[in-house]
Amino acid sequence: KQYQKNDLFHIPFEKRNLVKRQRFSLPGLPCLYLSTSIYTCWEELNRPNINNVHASRFDLNESDIKLLFLDQRTEIIRNMIENTYEKCSEASQMHIKKFIVSFPLLLACSIKVNDYNSDFVPEYIIPQLLLQWVNNCDGIDGIQYISNKTKYSIEPITFESETNVVIPPKKFSDIGHCPELVKTIKMTNPIS
Repeated sequence: KQYQKNDLFHIPFEKRNLVKRQRFSLPGLPCLYLSTSIYTCWEELNRPNINNVHASRFDLNESDIKLLFLDQRTEIIRNMIENTYEKCSEASQMHIKKFIVSFPLLLACSIKVNDYNSDFVPEYIIPQLLLQWVNNCDGIDGIQYISNKTKYSIEPITFESETNVVIPPKKFSDIGHCPELVKTIKMTNPIS
C-alpha cells in the first residue's frame, strides 16, 4: 500500500477510539508522534516488519512549535562542570539550574515499563499527567524526550540518536486532523 501524508499524521479524530495508553499518550487523545531517526521510530513501534514501514520527513524548524525538552543525558552537565559552578559562564549556570530543577520530573518520565501486558502501568502515570498539562498549556505545544526503547550503544547519547516528540492537537473537530498542526508542520510524502 502506498500511504498518503494524512496516513502518517496523528490518528484522525473520527478514529480516536484507537488511541491507547502509552508513556506519553492519553486514551482518546490523538497526538502527533515524531522521532529524529527511522531506527528510533521502528523501536518505538516494537520492531514491525521493515517491509511494511513507511516514513515521512517532518520539519518543525519553521513551525514555531515550543517543546518542553526532557533531557536525561547527564553527560552534558558533566562536561560543563569541569570547573566549579562559580567559574561556569552565566548561560552554563542557568542550564545547570534548569537541569537540577527538572531532574525529578525527567526521572519520573523515563522509567522503563516492567510489564507491558498489565492493564495498569504505574510507569505511565507521571508522563501522562505531564502530557495532560501540556495539552492544557498555552505556552508549550509538545514534549521532546529521549526514547527508552532504543538499543543504541553510542556514548554519549546524541540529540540525533534517540529523541522523540509528542505534540497533542490544539484544535479538535469531529473528523480529520488538527487544522493548526496540519497548517503549521511541513512534511514530505511517505516512502517505504
